[in-house]
Amino acid sequence: MSAGSGPLMEPRSMSLTTKVIDTIAGMREIRTAYDEIAAACDAPPFVSWDWLYRWWETAAQGYRIEILTFWAGSELQGALPLMQVKYGLRRGMMRELRFASDCVVASPTYMDLLARPGAESACLGSAFEHLAADPGWDRMELCRLRADSPSISLLCRAAVEHGFRAEIRPYVSCPYANLPATFDEYLSGLSSNRRKKTKYERRQLSRNHATRFVRCTDADAIDALLEKHFSWKAERMQRLGKWTQYTDPAFRRFTRSVAHDFQDRGWLRLWYLEVDGEPAAIEHVIVANSTCYLKSHSYDERWMKQRIADVSLGFCIESVIEEGVRVLDFLSTPAAEKFHYARHVAQVLKLTLYRPRLRSLCFEALAHVGALPMASLKHLRTGRASAPEPAPAAATES
Repeated sequence: MSAGSGPLMEPRSMSLTTKVIDTIAGMREIRTAYDEIAAACDAPPFVSWDWLYRWWETAAQGYRIEILTFWAGSELQGALPLMQVKYGLRRGMMRELRFASDCVVASPTYMDLLARPGAESACLGSAFEHLAADPGWDRMELCRLRADSPSISLLCRAAVEHGFRAEIRPYVSCPYANLPATFDEYLSGLSSNRRKKTKYERRQLSRNHATRFVRCTDADAIDALLEKHFSWKAERMQRLGKWTQYTDPAFRRFTRSVAHDFQDRGWLRLWYLEVDGEPAAIEHVIVANSTCYLKSHSYDERWMKQRIADVSLGFCIESVIEEGVRVLDFLSTPAAEKFHYARHVAQVLKLTLYRPRLRSLCFEALAHVGALPMASLKHLRTGRASAPEPAPAAATES
């Protein structure tokens, strides 16, 4: 990943060859080199080889996959995993490039260029030379870039050089906390009310019931526990009348497959809170590069009055602190209560690039016009002016 990877090289300081991988067999061939680069730059698990390969294998139907790889001779220097999505009908169809796996079935949070430290700018320069010569797309929408990623400025610079328009907007906010050495120190950083509740809820549950917080490591047990997790999530969302990906067979296949791969790598933490001998809550967690990613959690709603979700989360946080994990990342959670457990917020941005031609400009105009009604409604609901908020001045390159 480009973030935190050291000094950046100028795009032309290294001559690279771009090769497109568009078959799953080709993805298998670069696994060793890909893993080596991911380890060198502490890439998050959502751009790991396992994540992309399992998504491609189980849920990529309907997408055209284009993994751009950058080579210095026979040595892989980086990769930009992309896919093409089409909207509309026939001649009016818009062809959009996104990060590969940026879809409902995978729902990653952080995506980016994968590059050897120091080769980021050279890789993105080679990527743009390839993309500028490819007439098969109209818009590129990269929705999962952390605000501190150097790729953003490099992409904007390359876009300007090739006459593209670049537009940056907020996408999601991800609460996170820097973890201290002990759970008691962590609790001391919470509000007084939250600290008391955390201790009281655990004490009350343990007083009235036999409880254990258990990590599941057996392969067969992982599948069974994930099925229970899917069912609890689906039942809750359906009861609330909301659509959920947890009923999608492709999503379930992908999640099971990547969970086993992450278990082999030592990244998976599938914990469950056992109450009176039965699982009552499940924490699906990924731990990599001293960071704990809280991917999802679920619980048996029969234990809702005992605030089982908060008790289980407390055990989860205590467990990763004992492992020596230093960052707790809640990812792009819609649950407001998660912000009670976090002290900071990481901003994730959407970078949109438009080609310098009439077709792309028409799609850009349609996208902005289509956003006006929703933006106006948002402002009316909050009692503010009906005009939509403009993008930050420093965020748009033209």
